[in-house]
Amino acid sequence: MKEAASVPLAIPESITVGARHQLNDSVTVLAGATYARWSRFEGLDVFSTEGDGGQISQALGRTGDKPLSHVTEKWQNTWQFNVGGIWQATPAWAFKAGYAWDESPVGEFVTARVPSSDRHWLTLGTQWKDAQSGWTVDAAIGTLLFVDDPKVNEFVYKYDAPIPEAFFRPVIEDFVDRIPFAERVWQISPGHTGPHSEQNAFDCFAQTCLVIQTELKQYFS
Repeated sequence: MKEAASVPLAIPESITVGARHQLNDSVTVLAGATYARWSRFEGLDVFSTEGDGGQISQALGRTGDKPLSHVTEKWQNTWQFNVGGIWQATPAWAFKAGYAWDESPVGEFVTARVPSSDRHWLTLGTQWKDAQSGWTVDAAIGTLLFVDDPKVNEFVYKYDAPIPEAFFRPVIEDFVDRIPFAERVWQISPGHTGPHSEQNAFDCFAQTCLVIQTELKQYFS
């Protein structure tokens, strides 16, 4: 199946300030900061451009102005701060180094598309300049050091009411706690044979499913 679609995105505004100061003939220091309004990015929506008659829309039962798919993002505004230095070792060669602290815009909803977290940027570089022709050649290397290991918590989202990880965690933990008991009941030993062992295990999982169903109904009510 196929269907023509569009994905509207709000590109955030940002403002950057910077300063450069030459300490002496060979050393220059730099500093800067950037503020980005990432809170404009609230969700990733795919909208049909074929109305309700598209193949995918009909298969999903989508009508009206609802999107074909929706992923809640709810990003946050961020700051980035950076400092750097340039050492002009010779008229032809310069060496550079930089550091930046970069806040992640990803907040409560961590998706597999952008499993981001706050990070440190470390960079090293060099520049060669030919005095006669004015040609320059630059080379640089950098690395990202993430502050923590983000855990993806992308679940099924309802367009008007996304489900955060905090909602599912206690239900899932309760389900996991029941698994060892069900496994013990399911194991049929010479002293525990017959249909009752299977029935008890089935009842255990059925009760857990009922708990999950009840929690979901309360959330969406």
